[in-house]
Amino acid sequence: MSLGGSKRTISSIAAVAILASSIPSLVSASVPYELVGMGLCQPAPGEEYSRMARAEIATEADCDEECFEITDAVDDRYYRGFSHGETSGHCFCFYDCHRIPGFDPAHEGIWTRHDPTSCQGGEVTASDGALGYTCYKDLPDGWVPAEGTSLRG
Repeated sequence: MSLGGSKRTISSIAAVAILASSIPSLVSASVPYELVGMGLCQPAPGEEYSRMARAEIATEADCDEECFEITDAVDDRYYRGFSHGETSGHCFCFYDCHRIPGFDPAHEGIWTRHDPTSCQGGEVTASDGALGYTCYKDLPDGWVPAEGTSLRG
């Protein structure tokens, strides 16, 4: 093989590696997500979702994965997104009003639930601006980003 052929092969491998690293949430087992803004996720400004929370989650990718795992297949249509606290390690999974999924009793004590009397549902359209947290909305199965767009906003 000529030296020029080897350079092309290396360039092709590098291009694939760069592409894969630019879309990390698409290569995970969970549904892709998209940055909304700073704070806890909201269905509309001033409104809130039902949610579950836990501590000791290192990254937003880990939070996404934890939310994906705790959300059972029957109730995943009510899952809307998550917020992660980078320094606190808190992870919040958001669901339509009064649609928090059931889960194995072994998760009690690890996860806490917040199911307010007055809440909303639907797509994540806002975040509350709480310092130290970042909101990401869930994207539908099979979602593919338009050319030139980013999952990170």
